[in-house]
Amino acid sequence: MGRAYFNAYHSTLRAIEPLDDAERGRLFTALLEYSASGEERELPGNERFLFPALREQIDRDRARYEEKCETNRRNGALGGAKRKANAPQTPPKEKEKEKEKEKEKEKENVSPPGGKAVAFYRENFGQGGRYLEQKIAERAAEVGEEQVIAALREAARSGAKSPWRYAEAVIARAGRQGERSYGGAARQDLIADFPDRTPTFSVRKRGKPPP
Repeated sequence: MGRAYFNAYHSTLRAIEPLDDAERGRLFTALLEYSASGEERELPGNERFLFPALREQIDRDRARYEEKCETNRRNGALGGAKRKANAPQTPPKEKEKEKEKEKEKEKENVSPPGGKAVAFYRENFGQGGRYLEQKIAERAAEVGEEQVIAALREAARSGAKSPWRYAEAVIARAGRQGERSYGGAARQDLIADFPDRTPTFSVRKRGKPPP
C-alpha cells in the first residue's frame, strides 16, 4: 500500500506567496489528488506554473519511501536466512516437497492479481505510472478483475478526462447497490451494452479500443 499523505515543506511558502487564496486552494487540492491517485487535474490560474515542481517533489519523496521499504524487506530477509541456517536440517524428501511448493508459488506469481486490469488500462489510456497501476491492481484484488475492467470500459465509453477516477466511482456505485460480486444483476446491467458498442475516447489510447 502507498502512503496516505505527502510532505509539505516550509520552503513552499515563498513559492506560493504571489498566488491568491483561490489559486493556493486549487494548488493544494490538485497536489492531494495527485498524491492519492496519480492523476492530474487541469489548473486554470497561476498555480499551474508551480504544480510541476511540487509534483516532482512528491514523486521524489515517494521513491525514497519505497526504497526505504525495500531496504527493510531485504534486511528482514537476511535475518530470516540466518535463522534458517541455524534450524535443524530438513530430510531430503521434505526438501523435495518444499521445492514443489515453491514451483507452484512461482506459477501463481506469473499472473499477479490485477495484471489484466492494469494491462487493459495501459492498452486504452496509456502508461498510468507505478502508483496508479498499483491502485488498479489492489482494487482488482478487492472486487475482481472483470469488475474493474468493466468500469474502465464505461470510463472509456464516457470519454472521461480522469478515467481511473471515473472507474472508481462506477465501482463504488455498484458497491452501494449491494452487488459486491461480479455475478450480481447490477453488474450485468452495467456491462451488458459494452460488447456491442465502440467507445469514443477523448484521451490518448494505445492499441485497439476495448471490445
